[in-house]
Amino acid sequence: MAASAAPDRDEITLYRDHAQVAQHIVIDVQATTATLRVAVAAGTPPQDLSLVDRSRDASGRDNLTIVQAHEVGHSDGTGPVLVELTIVAPHAGHFVAQLAYATSKLRWQAGYQMTTTPAHDAATLHGALDITNATGVIFQGARVHVVDSDLVPASGARPRTLGTVDLAAGDTRVTLVDAPAPTRMRPILVYDPIGTKLDTKTTTPVRDLGLGVVPSPPTRVDEAFQIDRDDTSANLPAGPVRLVERQPDGSLVLLATGRIFEDATRKSSVDLIPIGTAAGVTGHRERRDISIDETRHRMTEELVITIENAREKPVSVVVREHLYRSLNWTLAYYSAPRTQQEGSQQISMHVDVPAKQSLKLLYVAVYPLCSDDGKCP
Repeated sequence: MAASAAPDRDEITLYRDHAQVAQHIVIDVQATTATLRVAVAAGTPPQDLSLVDRSRDASGRDNLTIVQAHEVGHSDGTGPVLVELTIVAPHAGHFVAQLAYATSKLRWQAGYQMTTTPAHDAATLHGALDITNATGVIFQGARVHVVDSDLVPASGARPRTLGTVDLAAGDTRVTLVDAPAPTRMRPILVYDPIGTKLDTKTTTPVRDLGLGVVPSPPTRVDEAFQIDRDDTSANLPAGPVRLVERQPDGSLVLLATGRIFEDATRKSSVDLIPIGTAAGVTGHRERRDISIDETRHRMTEELVITIENAREKPVSVVVREHLYRSLNWTLAYYSAPRTQQEGSQQISMHVDVPAKQSLKLLYVAVYPLCSDDGKCP
């Protein structure tokens, strides 16, 4: 019996911590039991291999079963693992299957560039994914997808299909996005005093009364560029971004750097790239009230954001707040009409502050007192 690889049909899904590999194999069985040898990614235990049958019978049952798998020879953990498989089939014939396993030997990093003109009214998005293949296996013409999540998903990330890719040993660069047209861009101010550092990925709210208010949050407001997203940016993985300006002579000048497509902004319709401190505008964040109601199984927190504008002209400000106590939350009240959820624990409130005036925003967050097993009333 012989097994021939079908490299143009391998399928790879890249996650943050591991990659899920499905090596397509074509098996010609001369009898009901077959033995074949297959090279899989370095460090893959034979017992972790599973067979996904692509030639099921009319009832939908698998025709092929792995009854034994063991490593042939010795692997030092850097080269491919040669595995001998004993497979049982219901009859002789030609079968198509996938040998599936997870590996940490396929790593990736996304990176982006946004290009604008001196008018700063539009920007074009370009992005690439650098993939490092340390499996010891060469994947020719593999169908590759990337998911900005761990293999056991902890967020709402969805796959981004990269198409057919040749993954040789070492590094391969793949185009993620090359937007055909620019999207709208405009200057704006951003007040984000907390950031994601306090986000707690649990369903049981943190009861620490000082969380987010001790020490007092900073008052700094940032100058930024706000750039609209369009359909080409759907499901792109997070990564660093360079915002550059193309000069009349074709040269590029760096305006700012940042990160885009983070989980905190996965639901946002815009990207914000800070470029420096906003002179004459400050923000203040304070908690007005907090309560824990054991009878009604909820924790309630009321916060006030004040934006002070000492400038001679009105300013537009995006206030970013983080519902960091728990993954389960509800806004019971918010005073800003343009309030939207940007991610699993982040909201944005868009306001216009008149010249020489201040403006207050208020919102009330309610957290169910869920049990440790995730059950919420």
